[in-house]
Amino acid sequence: MLKALWAPWRAEYILKKKEPECVFCLPFNSSFNEKEKLVLHKAKSSFIIMNKFPYNNGHILIVPLRHINNITLLTPEEAEEIMKLLQKAVSILKEALNPDGFN
Repeated sequence: MLKALWAPWRAEYILKKKEPECVFCLPFNSSFNEKEKLVLHKAKSSFIIMNKFPYNNGHILIVPLRHINNITLLTPEEAEEIMKLLQKAVSILKEALNPDGFN
């Protein structure tokens, strides 16, 4: 039986006014504060970002810099870079948090 997720810290996100632009179209320019936006790592064609309102500890996202709406649109180079970042992130999270699993 699936139990309901209870994440009261997400209320701030649910109730706040949403910005009209895509949350992943981050303006990586001189005025952009990566730490403030929770960016952990920026690679050539993608970046790793922490989820500000996660359901679980350690929830991160790996996002292509190019604005696409389907994983099948990744170039082979983008897909390879994202997979390498994913493998590195899983290794770090295993060591830091010792989770039961990943998805």
